Amino acid sequence: MPREIKYQAAYKPSRRRKRKIPRYAKAFFAAVGVYLLFLFLMNGYQIWQVKLNINELNLQKELLLQQQKKLENERDSLQDPEVIEKLARESLGFVKPGEILVVPAVPEEKAPKPK
Repeated sequence: MPREIKYQAAYKPSRRRKRKIPRYAKAFFAAVGVYLLFLFLMNGYQIWQVKLNINELNLQKELLLQQQKKLENERDSLQDPEVIEKLARESLGFVKPGEILVVPAVPEEKAPKPK
């Protein structure tokens, strides 16, 4: 019995119809994409501003810490009895018992001139 050989026609892929995306859907997705990009860029800008603010505040903190140390040193030096005595003598004119205070005469504009 002879064999029957069937030849098939060359394989033709069936053409599927591509679904067309409507224009309004494309426009919607494009608008959403632009909006998301805008949000991303705005958040990046805000993060950049916050980092700058942090750097400025760190510099201000360092300056305030230096000022605090300076003031603490001044406070500690003012606890010394010798420094207290010196300030009292110079700025307030205090004298020890038995001393005579000598104040140099400094000519002022309002002072009368000698004749």
